[in-house]
Amino acid sequence: MCFFTILLGISCVLYMNYQVGPSEKKAWRDRSRPGLSRVQDVKEILLFENLESSFSSSQVSTEDPEKGFVIPNDGGDPDFYGVMFDAGSTGSRVHVFHFVAADGSPPTLLAELYNYTKVGLSKFAKKPEEGASSLKPLLDAALNFIPAEKWSSSPVALKATAGLRLLPEEEADALLEAVYQLFCDSPLHVEVKEKSITILEGNMEGIYIWFTLNFLLGVLGSSDKSTVGALDLGGGSTQITFVPNSPDTLREGEKLNYIDTFRFLHKTFKVYTHSYLGLGLKEARLQTMKLDHNIISKKLQPTTSKGNVFYSSCLPPNTTHSWEFNGLTYTALSVSTDIGAVYDECRSITKRYINDMNVHSPPEVYSMKFYAMSYFWTRGSEVHLIVCNNVQEKPFLCMDMVFISTLLTKGYGFEHDAVLEICPKIGKFEVSWALGATIDLLHTHWDHLAKET
Repeated sequence: MCFFTILLGISCVLYMNYQVGPSEKKAWRDRSRPGLSRVQDVKEILLFENLESSFSSSQVSTEDPEKGFVIPNDGGDPDFYGVMFDAGSTGSRVHVFHFVAADGSPPTLLAELYNYTKVGLSKFAKKPEEGASSLKPLLDAALNFIPAEKWSSSPVALKATAGLRLLPEEEADALLEAVYQLFCDSPLHVEVKEKSITILEGNMEGIYIWFTLNFLLGVLGSSDKSTVGALDLGGGSTQITFVPNSPDTLREGEKLNYIDTFRFLHKTFKVYTHSYLGLGLKEARLQTMKLDHNIISKKLQPTTSKGNVFYSSCLPPNTTHSWEFNGLTYTALSVSTDIGAVYDECRSITKRYINDMNVHSPPEVYSMKFYAMSYFWTRGSEVHLIVCNNVQEKPFLCMDMVFISTLLTKGYGFEHDAVLEICPKIGKFEVSWALGATIDLLHTHWDHLAKET
């Protein structure tokens, strides 16, 4: 089990107690099918098998993809696949899920192929065809994973998150249209456009990841297990989703339009869910820097900063560091003179930014069990102990952790000693909204099939 304990003091110190599960199994099978290109510019392929099997180093190679393999499906018939593309602000990913369901029972997830690039689709805002082409290696990886006889019955969809939400509507629409044409030219099943290519609304992103989490935990449909809450932190937005038990939470949530429903099997769940655009890790870092810069610039005469260069209170004295986001490079110039004051100054400007975003604090978060995903995990797992004067290798890590802790405590309302579980996967599967979205996509596909018969 993985835990994230929030401890705040006079210096920037966050203790991260975590335990990483078994390393992901990397595998690849090359079927040498005509017309399929080998993956060259995709960063990594991860294959997760829901099978009680062990692998020796001689059986699975992480060096040569041709030596990898896929365990044959022995879960029964019928088995089926779903393909979900996640176009995020920091990169594009594909998830291919392999399920089996028999005798009317709920589907069981057998395996997942996960693959990604580090170039966000929004980077191609002015060149939509190039944006679609950037997804082709991911599409080829999906086709290599799915048996050819299953292609035509395996639906594919793309859902874009915060990166495309921030683009002008005409640019986002052009990108989505180009991707839709790419899918239509593939041998996979493609639903109508509005079901296949969409910008994922923030509340649905939260609901999907909540579903994924509770599906993998095996609590959905259980009469003796309670659901857990989900916290997600992406590059451009953050989401909170849970099933409220308190009438106060329901009442406040309904006033804010934060209450939604989600159906699974024969049960409908009423959930509290909201997405805060602008409070993703990368976007918040940028906007906090801009706010900090505007305040600092008024004190400095004359100012020498311009363009994408910002004064920052969140770096140690006499340091300058750059970072990239959405295809642009930003530079932060430290203005701190006292290393001991960095944490307080950074947290002060971070609190001001979060306060401006009007984050609602649900009344019952302190009494519920929550899992935190995405950047909550990746930042927390990078170090055990984070101090604001240690920036040689990860100059923005302290700033990011100050933001995370402030978001959790001053935003969502968690206590300073709250314990969050931050495992990146449940069992052998990654926790992401893509699984929930794929189940939703498959239901749409099955509904259409039922109408045709």
